[in-house]
Amino acid sequence: MIKKIFHLLLVTALFFSAWIAVNDLFSMSFLSPSDLIGCETACSSLHESSIGILYGIPLSLLGFMGLLVFWILRIRGFDKAGFLIVSAMVGAELYLILLQFFYFREFCSSCLIFAAMVFMIYALTLVQDFFLKPPVLIRELPLKLFPAFVFMLVLHMVLFPPFFPERILAEGLPICLTEKKSGSDLLRIEVFVSPDCPYCEAAVSYLSSIFYEKNLKASIRIKHVGLNVQSRRMAIENVAMGIYGDLSSAALKMAECYIMQNEKELAEIQGGQLQTPMIRLVRDDDVRFFTGWTARNQDQIAEILGALMPDRGRPAGTADWFHNRLPSGDTVLCPSTGTPSGSGVCGF
Repeated sequence: MIKKIFHLLLVTALFFSAWIAVNDLFSMSFLSPSDLIGCETACSSLHESSIGILYGIPLSLLGFMGLLVFWILRIRGFDKAGFLIVSAMVGAELYLILLQFFYFREFCSSCLIFAAMVFMIYALTLVQDFFLKPPVLIRELPLKLFPAFVFMLVLHMVLFPPFFPERILAEGLPICLTEKKSGSDLLRIEVFVSPDCPYCEAAVSYLSSIFYEKNLKASIRIKHVGLNVQSRRMAIENVAMGIYGDLSSAALKMAECYIMQNEKELAEIQGGQLQTPMIRLVRDDDVRFFTGWTARNQDQIAEILGALMPDRGRPAGTADWFHNRLPSGDTVLCPSTGTPSGSGVCGF
């Protein structure tokens, strides 16, 4: 009975992993696992990240191949070799779940379902190899479990640097951070930007110039996002250089996680869309959101800032300077989407 359950579970896991691998390889929208399971954003982000790919091969495909090899070895009678394979997969799944829990802070449902299947296969393998074969060598069990934890540490060294930096970057990469006195910010400005958005450059430059000669208890922080694969890659490199000063594998993976967190936050604010620039003004309990660098948003932001800085040399309401930073005309080309935009935003 246990052997039948074991093989049924193994076949189910093989079909499930093959389904995920095919979608990862060919980006098939039909019957996508993320759509059916209901974790489209989290699943897509994790599967498309560098963590989801090892040496150019999707982890979903490696999982399918690992299970297939394990099954063949069991059928051929190479139980010890098969046990090492499934132990390695358990170690890998444990590590990837820890990454999702402690670092990405979101979960891929398809990944967790596959992990649960692997854990059950591992448990049934233990039952068949150690508890149904006399004599029961309980004292050897810890030694048999050791390969899983060894592989977990090995995978950690291969996929990721052996540390979790304290700088989780939750507040964003600071730009033009003023010299602050004691106490909290009087005003916090957060700007979600993509690297190839001319409106973003104009908004950040304008807002930064406001505090250039003013020691106000305020901070401007930009939060990088990517609107497509190309702009995400550029954003990751910008953040890696801005924070760590290099483009090492560790720096790029840290920056990638930061970008994913920002994209998730922006999607929640905009109801699933990604449009930049998105400006968030936080003052005490008052939070204002402005999507796009339009004339109306410029006037409203200038009015808020003008009330806080009435003694500025140049009136805060003057927004003509903005238009000089864009190409001629009211319509500019957003490289992220490849289409002209006259609404003050780039994105979808």
